[in-house]
Amino acid sequence: MKEHILNNLNNVGICVVEDYFTPEFCDQAVEDIEEGLIKYKSKIQSSSHEGTSGDFRLFKMENHYNTAKEFANDPLLLEVCSSYFGQEINSHFVLGGKVKHNPKQTTNSGGGWHRDNRAKQIKTLVYLSDVKEENGPYLFLPSSDKYDLSTRDGIGRATRYEDESINLFCKENDFSPFKVIGKKGTVIFADTSFIHRGANIQEGTRYTYTNYYFENHPQRIQMSKDKWGKMYI
Repeated sequence: MKEHILNNLNNVGICVVEDYFTPEFCDQAVEDIEEGLIKYKSKIQSSSHEGTSGDFRLFKMENHYNTAKEFANDPLLLEVCSSYFGQEINSHFVLGGKVKHNPKQTTNSGGGWHRDNRAKQIKTLVYLSDVKEENGPYLFLPSSDKYDLSTRDGIGRATRYEDESINLFCKENDFSPFKVIGKKGTVIFADTSFIHRGANIQEGTRYTYTNYYFENHPQRIQMSKDKWGKMYI
């Protein structure tokens, strides 16, 4: 499995593995997120980008929940991601995410099309609920490390894109974004320096865990704490 995942990451930037976690694990993780959203209400992060409302996010779920700790420490995920990155990395935090359809507003995870970084960056995401076409699936532009488009603000190192420019590019190149439809337990390995987004949710609720991986040394761990630590539960 490791070589298959790495081959996909190296060729197109993404690999999807179905049935990686059990339904029981996923159901417990959803309960953990729901409990966390009540228990740590003051730590909920929800922001708006590009005219869309935000999802609900809890940082550092593994501080309090065994499901998140298991996801953070999964040996195969760590081995694959370290191999792809080219050095040892680990999960600095697990993000618990909930996106719920609201007919009065446009809602998705992460706003519009964007890159997380210009440099190589690897994440893993697990669907904790079944994700169909209508449930805000993960969208990804394979091989988008090989091209670039005008960014939202026109700055060379910027990382966010207008929907219109992505749609026009796809149309002109007869190219469709890769849409990850999957059952709960599906794991997505993705290089998030590639262009991606969460689709607008049309119905239901989508639950996810996401591993944020960085170098495994004290200075980089401290950098993560400095940037996100105030949001940790």
